[in-house]
Amino acid sequence: MSRRANPFIVGNSVGNTPAFVGREDMFTRVDLLLGSPTEVGILLFGQRRIGKSSLLHQLHSRLPAMGPWRPIYFDLHGRATMTAAQLLGDLAEVIARTAKFPAFTGREASIGAFRGWLREGLRSLPEGHRLVFLFDEFDVLSAPDGERRSHELYSVLTDILQGETGGQLAAVYAAGRTMNDLDSAARPLLRGVPVIHVSTLSRLEFDQLLDLGERDGSLVWGDGARDVLWDLTCGHPLLTQLLGSRAWQAVQRSHNPVVSAAMVHELVPGALKESHGMLSWLWDGITPACRVVAAAIAEHKSRAVTVDEMATVLRDSGVRIIISQLSAAPQLLREWDLLEETDGKYSFKVELLRLWVRKCQPFSAVRECLDELVPRANDFFRRASEMWQGAGDLDPKRVAAIAALLESIFNDPRMNPNHVGAALLLADVYVHQGRRDDAIHLLASLYPIQPIAIGPRYVQLLLQSVERPTAPQTEDERLAIYEKILEAAPRTHEAVVGRATILRERGQRHLAAGQLREARDCFVRAGDAEQVLQLDAELERRQLEQLLGDVQELEHAGRPAEALARLMGAPPPLAERPECVAMRERLTRRQAAEDTLETAVVALHNHDRETAIERLCQVLQLDPGHPRATRELAGLLRPPERRRLRDRWAPYLVFFSLWVATLGAIPLIIRSSYPLPVAQEVFTSDKCEAPVFPGWMFAQQAEVTPATVVATPAAPPPAAEVAAPAPERPAAKRVRRSRPEAPSPSALAQCERGNAWSCYGIGMLYLESAPATAIHYLMNPCDRRNIADACCRLAELYAEDGPFHDPISMQTYRDKAHANGMRTCLADAAPTVAPPAGDAKAPETAPTPTPAPVPDPK
Repeated sequence: MSRRANPFIVGNSVGNTPAFVGREDMFTRVDLLLGSPTEVGILLFGQRRIGKSSLLHQLHSRLPAMGPWRPIYFDLHGRATMTAAQLLGDLAEVIARTAKFPAFTGREASIGAFRGWLREGLRSLPEGHRLVFLFDEFDVLSAPDGERRSHELYSVLTDILQGETGGQLAAVYAAGRTMNDLDSAARPLLRGVPVIHVSTLSRLEFDQLLDLGERDGSLVWGDGARDVLWDLTCGHPLLTQLLGSRAWQAVQRSHNPVVSAAMVHELVPGALKESHGMLSWLWDGITPACRVVAAAIAEHKSRAVTVDEMATVLRDSGVRIIISQLSAAPQLLREWDLLEETDGKYSFKVELLRLWVRKCQPFSAVRECLDELVPRANDFFRRASEMWQGAGDLDPKRVAAIAALLESIFNDPRMNPNHVGAALLLADVYVHQGRRDDAIHLLASLYPIQPIAIGPRYVQLLLQSVERPTAPQTEDERLAIYEKILEAAPRTHEAVVGRATILRERGQRHLAAGQLREARDCFVRAGDAEQVLQLDAELERRQLEQLLGDVQELEHAGRPAEALARLMGAPPPLAERPECVAMRERLTRRQAAEDTLETAVVALHNHDRETAIERLCQVLQLDPGHPRATRELAGLLRPPERRRLRDRWAPYLVFFSLWVATLGAIPLIIRSSYPLPVAQEVFTSDKCEAPVFPGWMFAQQAEVTPATVVATPAAPPPAAEVAAPAPERPAAKRVRRSRPEAPSPSALAQCERGNAWSCYGIGMLYLESAPATAIHYLMNPCDRRNIADACCRLAELYAEDGPFHDPISMQTYRDKAHANGMRTCLADAAPTVAPPAGDAKAPETAPTPTPAPVPDPK
């Protein structure tokens, strides 16, 4: 079985082979132009490796069949440094061999001899026949390197094509540059010559090329494989042949003829590696400005960029000024078919080429091309370098001339302000002149462009400026210089040590001033881990104190929800501390108790007694001392019979309460209408029964206690009216009534509305059965109305041994009782109390204040 051949050809010309497809429109146009005697030249323009050589070889084989043309293929590659005589000698050999002319004697004969030989040969051609020169790589004659000794060839070709031959000669030039990029000596030759742009293959021609692999059945393109290949190559002949060849080799190894879309993607890395040499030749054929712009666009995050975005990319890459060469580069790349423009945005036409530029020609590798953008600026740099190296003793005038020459490169807008070599040389000149700051400023502006070339000298000058300053420097200035050095060279030992020393000293100053956060930042930048750990611990302790203080303040203000939110919002290190965990659990229980109490209140409004009792019990489980839950639960747990009795006698109790309130208002009216002695006389007379108007109704707070008022006799009348001493007033009797088990709803309502005496009675009711509830209710009459007995009761509760024992609270309420007139509260002697019921008299120890004299009514 014969071995199958690879139908795809890579790297060589495919002209006059089965692998050549398409380009029929170009053949038709060439045939039309050559048919006109006035047309003596055609320029085939296109980027390198686009298929111009293959097209010339195909013309060489097809022109004889298209008309009376005798093609002469002549490759100029490698002949850039040859003289015109040498080139014409080689051309004569090819003409003689192809067109059957007589042999040309002498490879380096004179130009005149070549012209005479050519005229004799053209006379032997049949009438109407033309010699067609196919000049391949014609633009190598305009290469910038070499001595350009081929300029004379242009004038010879111009003469023989446009004047001497009478239309018997024509030429087809294949070049990778436009006429504007070619040498000015070639422009007369190409003036008025039609240009045919050789571009990528169309989609139809692309499919015809891929069909070569399927003709013998050795390869089958699977679903989507052709589309993926088109997206990568966009019909570029070389890259399409390359990927097709690698796909054919892959299916031959796997013995599976189907090429899938995924397989095409897998072939890309190998194709980039294999095409490196061929694409490098294409890359070398474009101008330095085009290389810079292409590399910048290839590295952009978006595949398509506008002109403004491209300028931003160049500036971000370190190009300070966008000169004319860089501005014109996108349009030139579009003419070379490397870029395409869509809606004002430029992008690579061939994605595979963009991937190669991004991988093999990054912007950092092409920055050196910036020095070659403007030839005149490069010439100035070379002249200045020669003057600097040959300066000898460096005469000041000579040095000044060198500086002026180099400064013109950066100051003249027609020059190249991005020239790295000129910047380094000018920096040395500035240092020699004692202008070190100007040298640093110049290098700092160009450091982003060429960090590798600029960096060492830039860092050296910065170190000199901080170690040997020309003027006194502040701490901030020295620190800024060290920062610049470390940015350019992070491992510079002198900069690391100097920066750390400054930051430690600054951190110690902040620490002495109590500025812990500023001190910590300095020690972090200095890399002092030990100091950072100590400051972190101290800062955490302060934050914990502040957090707990805020939470306690919110809790005491009756805002437990906000306190819990503040605690929950603490950072993780603080929230995990035991103190915060305990407080969070307590606040969570309290918040849950408040939420459960709300549901209990709703149940009470809905007359759901069982649910309310259940919820109130849950509240007390969460918060055992909750006052409202205790009160509500006590009211709900009273026996039903008592509640029904209360409901039955409620109207009568209301009437009785109004009657008692009326009687209670009488002494208040009398107190407000008469002086205290007169009121005492009225209520202690024989016509007023003490049990009806107890003494505490008219007792003056902070002067007379209820106990002493009961035992105080009426004030004596004036001496002129008294014939005999009045008998002593017997002590008022206290009527002891049985206390109910729970307060009435009216008393609770009065207490809720702020009635201190109702709260006092409720507190006395719970004094023995529920001390915690008693404390809650006794605080109101003591704190708001200064009822001495309530304060004394609170002092006694806090003085007892038990869960409520609190010496500080006991002392506080005992002082309030003393201030309100009850001097005997928790005193060493037995306290003065009201006399028991009956005819018993008040104790002799009870103080008997002298009543104030009654003013004369007259």
